[in-house]
Amino acid sequence: IDDEIKNIIDVCTVRTRELVRKYKTEIEKLSGALLEKETLDLNNIVKILGERPFPPKSNFKAYLEHKEQDEKEKKEKNWVDEENNNSGGRPQESTA
Repeated sequence: IDDEIKNIIDVCTVRTRELVRKYKTEIEKLSGALLEKETLDLNNIVKILGERPFPPKSNFKAYLEHKEQDEKEKKEKNWVDEENNNSGGRPQESTA
């Protein structure tokens, strides 16, 4: 069992080193951004690494769509709040 475990660890170590060499530039870009900002969201990661090479899983995709909708609603609310502030606090009349 010990020999088999050692073999698994050796194989994984070689594979990890290969991946680090292959993606060294991307790793450096990502680590630099993390040192600068400490946290990155998916949009930041996509800007650095590019689009994912495979589609997201359905539950993750649904999460992203929900998050995108929340951000859109938040921006719309902020815009309305700014409009109200710019008009002296009076709500804008609807033209509909």
